[in-house]
Amino acid sequence: MHVCTIQTKKMSDSKTKIKILEFLKKKVPMDYNINEIAGKIKIHRNTARKYIKKLVAEGSIIVSRTMGKMNLYTIAKGLEENDKD
Repeated sequence: MHVCTIQTKKMSDSKTKIKILEFLKKKVPMDYNINEIAGKIKIHRNTARKYIKKLVAEGSIIVSRTMGKMNLYTIAKGLEENDKD
């Protein structure tokens, strides 16, 4: 893989994470499942799942509750307040 391709992929990854975070920040205190998040920011649900998993591991978003087998996600405490300053 060329350096340019790797950098482009990293930029794309970053943009997708930012889209998810910005969506959830705007919707505090609501929580959403993967399909809802994917639909609202117009990405495939598998792409949303991939980045949501990364954001949960980073502590940027949390599983707010579980309904059956479905997790609902929201922005982590503290992150929603950083945007208001």
